[in-house]
Amino acid sequence: MIMEEKGLKQKDVKVKGRFIVLEGGHGSGKTTQAKMLVKYLQDNRVKARYTKEPYGDDLIPLMSKYSDDLLDSPVLMYLLAASRCIHVRDIKCWIDNGEFVVCDRYILSSWVYQQIQGIPLNMIRRVNSFVLKPHTTFYINVPLKERLVRLRRTHRNRKSFFLENDKLTKEQELYNCLTRDWSEKRYGRLVIISGEVSATEVHKKVVNYLIDEIK
Repeated sequence: MIMEEKGLKQKDVKVKGRFIVLEGGHGSGKTTQAKMLVKYLQDNRVKARYTKEPYGDDLIPLMSKYSDDLLDSPVLMYLLAASRCIHVRDIKCWIDNGEFVVCDRYILSSWVYQQIQGIPLNMIRRVNSFVLKPHTTFYINVPLKERLVRLRRTHRNRKSFFLENDKLTKEQELYNCLTRDWSEKRYGRLVIISGEVSATEVHKKVVNYLIDEIK
């Protein structure tokens, strides 16, 4: 265990709650990393919870309905913001309860995908001005060429507006731009990790960045 290598003993670990986000384009492996991190923390007796966006059983069907159309329409953006408002309320409660909250997608995803739908970035930011600042956001960076190979293998029969080649190209461009211009003061620490290596190697890098938070 990496914790043991860093000198931590296997015992109940009392830590303050933390809000950790995993971000990345389609096929980057971010969901795998989020779940691996939660399992790792739980195995080391740290209270941890996996959550993801979109959030909320009531709103998800509506978001699915409008995710592939209504270009230049703010409908999906407002639905996602409503979902996130509920999510933030719950995240705050979990953190106050001493949990490590590991979230699969958050505000960076909205900046990317709503821009792909034609919504101006300043409007997306304004509508999401209430967001809770994560302690750390991990961006799993995988070149588009590699992600296309993965997506052909895992999403062969899945049709989606956001999985069209031109949208995936735009997705990569936006992630590159937005992570480069990231405001740590407003949105917390950003850690960019290469996802071209094995899932195990990526996981080790994520844990090594977080280990001081767990002590």
